[in-house]
Amino acid sequence: KKNFRHNIDVLIDRIIVKNNIKQRLAESIEVGLTLSDGLVYIENLDKKKLDTYSSKFACPVSGFSIEEIEPRLFSFNAPQGACSECDGLGIEKFFDEIKVIPDDSRSVVEGALKPWETKVFGYQRKMFIETLSNILKQFKLSANLPWEKIPQKAKDFILYGDEYSNINIKKYSDFEGVINFIDKKYNQTERFWIQYELEKYLSERDCEVCQGYRLNEKALAVKIDGNHISKITKKSITSCLKWFENLDSKLTLNEIKIAEGVVKEISDRLNFL
Repeated sequence: KKNFRHNIDVLIDRIIVKNNIKQRLAESIEVGLTLSDGLVYIENLDKKKLDTYSSKFACPVSGFSIEEIEPRLFSFNAPQGACSECDGLGIEKFFDEIKVIPDDSRSVVEGALKPWETKVFGYQRKMFIETLSNILKQFKLSANLPWEKIPQKAKDFILYGDEYSNINIKKYSDFEGVINFIDKKYNQTERFWIQYELEKYLSERDCEVCQGYRLNEKALAVKIDGNHISKITKKSITSCLKWFENLDSKLTLNEIKIAEGVVKEISDRLNFL
């Protein structure tokens, strides 16, 4: 077909696995990589299994790619290595429902949601209470019911709207939820005093993208013995030293030669500590 991208397979060689085929196998793979811009398929006819290999820093199946591996990739202080979500801090701020509702023995009417009892949203209090009262009615609940006694599904709808509650209330399908409302106000306002007041309801947690490791997915994808660099650096000095001492048993002879100098340097420094 015209203007249609085709996949063309080229058969390079058929080989019976024997001890003396190393040179021929290497040459065949090299030809295949050259013709296909770094991609080859090796099929085991006995097992009817097809494996895909790439000479590039990329997964030929998922498309995940990585630039040349270099030291700055493993530094959260460098843009090449830092998690783009938290900028390498490993933490993210979020509006904490425990701070928004510090006293769950209070009801909505009694001011359970603290931001609407302050000057930031105080002017909206009457309308806000009325809206939440009507939402609670949809759950056949009273607005005078203490927050701690409200069922979780109703709490989720009030706090996060329809997005996370898995409940569809047609009349309030556009209700975004208290937490989302505060978050949007915080990010959109240009008034410093409003941001200052709303920061009282913020808490910190591990970044959801990097899980607190501070590095991006490419850096964390590089592993030795199933461990990426951040897992190793989180170990105690004793466990870290033990891990490096036992590393040879997990590597091939060629890998041991490559890593020998680096492992010795790291072990010497750990012993010094």
